[in-house]
Amino acid sequence: DAVFSSFLSMIISKEWVASLFGSNKNYHDYDQSYGLSKANARLSQIDLVVATICPIMISWGIESFGYNKVISILIAQHLAGSFIIVFSAKRAISSHPSLTLHVIEAKEQERKGSKGASFTSVYNSLPVQTKLVSLAYVLLYLSVLSPGGILNAWMNSLHGRIHVNEKMIAYAGSTSQLLGAVSTLISPYIIKYTPTLQHASALTQWTQSVCILFGAYSFYRITNYDQYGDEENKGGTVESFLLLQFFARISLSRVGLWSFDLVERQLLQESVSKSNQTVFFNGEKSVAQISSLVMMGLCYIFSGSESFVVLVSVSVAA
Repeated sequence: DAVFSSFLSMIISKEWVASLFGSNKNYHDYDQSYGLSKANARLSQIDLVVATICPIMISWGIESFGYNKVISILIAQHLAGSFIIVFSAKRAISSHPSLTLHVIEAKEQERKGSKGASFTSVYNSLPVQTKLVSLAYVLLYLSVLSPGGILNAWMNSLHGRIHVNEKMIAYAGSTSQLLGAVSTLISPYIIKYTPTLQHASALTQWTQSVCILFGAYSFYRITNYDQYGDEENKGGTVESFLLLQFFARISLSRVGLWSFDLVERQLLQESVSKSNQTVFFNGEKSVAQISSLVMMGLCYIFSGSESFVVLVSVSVAA
């Protein structure tokens, strides 16, 4: 499911959008570039709104109907969504033949015995600044500072030493997705009013980095309080404030993260030729997943809650 979902996401969000709303021939056409940025943002808005609503709906469903019924509903929804995707894709291709033009060209080159471009060759042909932006995107996956499984597991491990409010964790996850959705509203204007996409990528990356640094500072304060805090005051206002501060700063980093994601996507959509976009975007995604796998390996090595500081340090460095 993950393999095909990733492939589908690559096709729609990075290739088809670029084919319909952008063109390499019009790189300096700012109106068209702005239209592409809005199209990219619209897709991300849909994803993030769904990601914001789903945890709340699932939590309510489990409380009301139990796990088995909720799982059955999700499976049925997944199957229905698959049929809708197939039907919609067939209509899109019949209405816009240009969506599969690069596939036809690739097959023609293969028939003539011409070897297609590889991810490495396409990457090496890019300008240095564009390469660095792509590298920064890959390194984003080498992190545990994202509301979700690994970070939540660490928070739950604090039970008995620091009082952790489960609702605060759930609200932090939804707030992060909501702030990500907000960032998709402002990212087209960042792209429009910054001199180049390289400047926009630097601005959004630094925005995220500053929030992550403050979030890491809050994390170190929490771990210090966990070890040396006054036992009589544990569960009190100081502790709650530290947790709230940590979640707020990590959630705010989503604004820079999602803005950077959209800027990086458009930069590469306009830099990589259409015939090579399938190879490049899937190759980039594969390298990003390798980064995620490396972090997962580090999580197994430093599995204790007292070692989580190592994972956070690696995340901040990345």
